[in-house]
Amino acid sequence: MVSSRSGAAGVLRGLEILESLAGLEQPATLTRIASRSGLNEAATYRALRRLEAEGYVDHAPRVGYRLGSRSIALAVLVGPDPPLLRATHPVVTRLVTTTGHSAAMHLRSGGHRVLTVGIPSPSHPLRDQVVLGERAPLTSGSSGLAILAHLPPEEAQTVLSTRPAAERRPSDQELERIRRDGYSVSRSQNHAFMTGISAPLLDPDSGTALGSLSIASRSDQAGATELADLAPILLSACAELGPRLAALIGPGAARSRRGLDVVVRRRD
Repeated sequence: MVSSRSGAAGVLRGLEILESLAGLEQPATLTRIASRSGLNEAATYRALRRLEAEGYVDHAPRVGYRLGSRSIALAVLVGPDPPLLRATHPVVTRLVTTTGHSAAMHLRSGGHRVLTVGIPSPSHPLRDQVVLGERAPLTSGSSGLAILAHLPPEEAQTVLSTRPAAERRPSDQELERIRRDGYSVSRSQNHAFMTGISAPLLDPDSGTALGSLSIASRSDQAGATELADLAPILLSACAELGPRLAALIGPGAARSRRGLDVVVRRRD
């Protein structure tokens, strides 16, 4: 019974820490999080370490803590940010109507990307493949690689260095090709029998990727060549949506957030 109570207390403490962090401008220092949550710094630090290990919190050395990809994925499932949906949903919907394929928007969160808007094609529904809140590393799939290739070199290297050694990593030549073309194409990397093309949503102030837009189809319905032919449409949509997304975050979005947790706003 004692261990059960202790476990419940630990869960509640973690939720308190997440709630406190969500209400702060991020990244936030340990001292600020402890002060807002009403816990001492030692207890706050232990809770943050556990949350970090599970992906709910990210820690940037000498900078502070911020909500991680699992927290953002959960927030998307509970209820996407209405201003974000108003700004992005029409563009994603138009991609589906224009191309006849499914379309999605992913936002960067640290070394991951999180699916925040996804619309299946009515003619070739992929509802089992469009899962809001899904997260995957930036090192796999066209949506992640399009973001990774458009990060500052030191940030991209940090992402690569944190992935398991046995995991496939994109080569410098592959990332350079994505930067040159402006888009990435992948097949069956995150979902079997699926082909996708993705382009970055860039902060116009810094040129850093905040997220990506994707068009996807079953591989037996459209291959890499067919999707690559849609690149001009996709790039035009990204050029329209990127500034809208950056405007929601504020000036210098990528610098102020370090390209992370772009849906997190201060709530006081």
